[in-house]
Amino acid sequence: MHLWPIVAFDLLYMNTDWLWEVDAHGNLTKWISTRDIKNGMKSRLQGDPKPWRDYLRCDQTCRDGLASLLRAVKNSTPFECLRVACHLPHANVHGWLQLTGVPFADEHGTFMGYRGAAKNITGQLMTERKLARIDHIYKGLMTAIDCSASMIFLADPDDQPDMRIQYANPAFAKVSGYAKEDVVGKPTMFLFGEKTDKNAASMLRENVRRNGQASAKLQLHRRDGSTFWALITLVLGGNEGRRVLVGTIRDISAEMNFEAAEEQRGRLEAIGRLAGGMAHEINNLLQPLQLNAEIIGDELASHPDLLPFVEDIKASLNQISFIVRNTLQFSRKNEQVKSHQPQPFIELMEDRIRFLRNLIPSTVAIMHDWQIKPTDLVDINQTELTQVLTNLGTNASHAMKGHGTLTFRLRHCQIDGVRESSRGLPLGNYFELFVSDTGCGMTPELLARVFEPFFTTKPVGEGTGLGLSVVYGLVAGWGGHIEVSSIPGEGTTFSILIPQVTDNKEGE
Repeated sequence: MHLWPIVAFDLLYMNTDWLWEVDAHGNLTKWISTRDIKNGMKSRLQGDPKPWRDYLRCDQTCRDGLASLLRAVKNSTPFECLRVACHLPHANVHGWLQLTGVPFADEHGTFMGYRGAAKNITGQLMTERKLARIDHIYKGLMTAIDCSASMIFLADPDDQPDMRIQYANPAFAKVSGYAKEDVVGKPTMFLFGEKTDKNAASMLRENVRRNGQASAKLQLHRRDGSTFWALITLVLGGNEGRRVLVGTIRDISAEMNFEAAEEQRGRLEAIGRLAGGMAHEINNLLQPLQLNAEIIGDELASHPDLLPFVEDIKASLNQISFIVRNTLQFSRKNEQVKSHQPQPFIELMEDRIRFLRNLIPSTVAIMHDWQIKPTDLVDINQTELTQVLTNLGTNASHAMKGHGTLTFRLRHCQIDGVRESSRGLPLGNYFELFVSDTGCGMTPELLARVFEPFFTTKPVGEGTGLGLSVVYGLVAGWGGHIEVSSIPGEGTTFSILIPQVTDNKEGE
């Protein structure tokens, strides 16, 4: 007679893979598949019965099931659908089973062991583990994508011609200005606009279509109409049945500005070296010319009708000499050892502003705003500061056509690389001097060339184009930095960073 009533065989066959029996001593005595039972076959166990515990093994995934099984057997109570890891009795390989068992007794009520069913869940559990690993990786990738500073999106490449966006990370909304829900459903190229290079955009699309991937530097448009430079990378992934277009957009505006600044700096240095060499050569020719002009003037003292011509020659030579000195100052080839001492910055500024007051029209109002202490010291040459303020002041007066307000403002600035970028300077304490006017302002094209030597917007004969170049060189010589910002019709502001001097006596 079989272990279970025949009427239950069909039900067991549908829901169970194996039937088993353990005797009162804890030995596994029977292990037979439900199919073998229907065919009248016996247990597949070979050799003498072994304790059922010998088949069990520890597994982190099924530790709760093993604990419940041991607790039920200890108390001789039934258990149901417990997951355990074991050596499969019929194959002697590692696997996982789902066990259900009940205790049974003889006619006298004596405990005889356990009978139960086992379902092989090895394939199911391995699939679950694989899915759990995939889910863990997926969640990690999504966290990385959501935390990325680059704009990342997924689109449908088969949705031609728009290839509409199906997913966009938070950075996409942050950079573009569009809400995340507004991005989904828009065409992949919806950030393209009038300032986007149409040829480059067409090549980007074509390269994706042909090669499955492409990248390009393009100028894109935000929701508010402002533009930014971006590196766009598009990669076609998936398979023929389920393709996806993965896109990344990285804002490279800061990199582009840095490259432009480095290019401008290199250009200025090259022009400075060239100008310095030319100035030295001209200076060598000027010295004998000026000496000869003096001699001719002395010889023609008895010919007053010729003296005006000699004076014109002298004036021209003096003007050329002035240009040469400015050129040498720009190239910083006439550096001298400092012979001055640090002095209070406010006192120095007010003295130089009084000097400047005599050089510009009285219709130009001069204002100042000092946000530093009177005892704060600066280590710069008074003559050089005069030259800087004179150049900036006269240029401002010209931009305001003799009517407006020229404002000087001083504040402290601590360059720490976080709140204040280094701008190529060592970290530390600086003064920031702002020189602002209410003039006509400058276009971006003029701003890009404002410090170039010999570049000027003044009529011929009214400027050499060296004033701001000299200012640039002087500020660099102080260990500082100068920047300019301007809006057409709203004026111009020069910002100068100058190292601050600490008075050691204050700390004593």
